Amino acid sequence: MVRIPRRAYTVLQAGVGAVLLAAPWLPAAAVSGPERLPPLSLVRLLGARLLIQAGVAVARPTETVITYETAVEAVHGTSMLLAAYLLPRNRRTALGAAGVAAGLVLSGLWARRP
Repeated sequence: MVRIPRRAYTVLQAGVGAVLLAAPWLPAAAVSGPERLPPLSLVRLLGARLLIQAGVAVARPTETVITYETAVEAVHGTSMLLAAYLLPRNRRTALGAAGVAAGLVLSGLWARRP
């Protein structure tokens, strides 16, 4: 299995969170299309959560913290897949969010030490 440093995972997580918080219209338009933006407050909330998680990982860079953060992302991704199924009008947005969550889950798994 490929390994990435925990710091790289934390930087990735913080970077995604910062973009979602500072310029939510950019990723929202890329995922949803400019004519169907999700509520930007929700995008910012997701960004804030990712920044908080990255802060926790900086304060306590342990395997347990990375495991919990990865589990939170997995739950978020799963909820987005469910939203894609239940809310066809928002399917593109939900699948985009699930894809980002899947990328963070894989990064988190790769950042864990054996």
